[in-house]
Amino acid sequence: MMFNKKSTKFVAVTALCAIMAFSVMPVFASVLGSSRINGYTKQIGEGVFFTHNLFFSDQQNVGQQSENYITYEPNSSVMPSITFGDALFGADTLSSETKRIEALNLDVLGGANADFFSFQTGVPMSNAIIDGKIVTKDSQGQDAIGIMEDGTVFMSYVTFNSILTREDGSKINIHNINKYRQPYTIYLMTDEFSDTTQNTTKGYDVVLGSVQGEMRLGTTMTAVVESVEINSSAVKFPEGKMIITVDEAAPAELVGKISALKTGEKISIDFSVDGDARWNDVSVGMGSIGGKLLTNGKVNPNLEAGAAPRTAIGITADGALILYTIDGRQMGHSYGVQLKTLALRMQELGCVEALNLDGGGSTAIPAQMPGDSFSVLQNKPSGGTERNV
Repeated sequence: MMFNKKSTKFVAVTALCAIMAFSVMPVFASVLGSSRINGYTKQIGEGVFFTHNLFFSDQQNVGQQSENYITYEPNSSVMPSITFGDALFGADTLSSETKRIEALNLDVLGGANADFFSFQTGVPMSNAIIDGKIVTKDSQGQDAIGIMEDGTVFMSYVTFNSILTREDGSKINIHNINKYRQPYTIYLMTDEFSDTTQNTTKGYDVVLGSVQGEMRLGTTMTAVVESVEINSSAVKFPEGKMIITVDEAAPAELVGKISALKTGEKISIDFSVDGDARWNDVSVGMGSIGGKLLTNGKVNPNLEAGAAPRTAIGITADGALILYTIDGRQMGHSYGVQLKTLALRMQELGCVEALNLDGGGSTAIPAQMPGDSFSVLQNKPSGGTERNV
């Protein structure tokens, strides 16, 4: 997730962001330590600030704690979005992705890693909306952050639905969108997933053409079944078309529903939301299986123990957003924190809602400092180098 200035050629379309109206809470006597070794805050764009603090912990055998975070106040010059590289399948470093975006004449002010993902495929595990369109959807609901077109933000638990209706009126639940196929559910894929379906096992592939509409919550998309085939390997996406796919080893009921689709049949797919109706109007949104840290200003009582590098995103009482990271697993630099400590730190910074993002070796935060033309990594990843995310 990143913050981008709008360009004369491009509107920023790359990054979730964090924002906090800039009345910063005192950094001394923090949950991270009563001694702050050093720290600074620099404005890196309109309504966008980068803060670094280095604390010495009061806890025995912890030592230094190094945090970096970006605050963002909604404005028309800088907009947050999500980026996933050239495709959802596969992985790359945040610095490489930043350079790719900057090559498109977008001015990246900063960002951080976001959703949890599969180490095997690089595919994110949660839901994501970019420019109002569903990019990827999981079969399960999750806590998520939504950002409106004007930059205002909210968090809520949400489930996305995608229901296919056949000509005879029968319905099929499309469980996942742009996820790596497993032998359990039905999938809808587009070329945003990859140049192929990446399937390696036998299953049914249904090519949809004459697609009308987009995958937007609260809308209906129509298409025509162009082919129904059994394949044992990956299928390349025909230009402008989508593929419904199910593994042959999936439950027989699901395989039967997909194999019964007929060439030439016109189908429709309704996209809807269970939960907060504001999701129908979200411009940028993302879930996280990491769950909530704060809800209505209160710390989640069921947070797992164990210190680690962490990444989080939070919303303050006045509507600002904070994209937060703390390094860890590096004695002499930064120890890391437990999730409860992370929640308390977000609370100290004025957040009333906060979501746990992918941390550990994934934690990375680039920013474009005053006077610089490009974003540069500001933290020290725990693995010594940036992880492909």
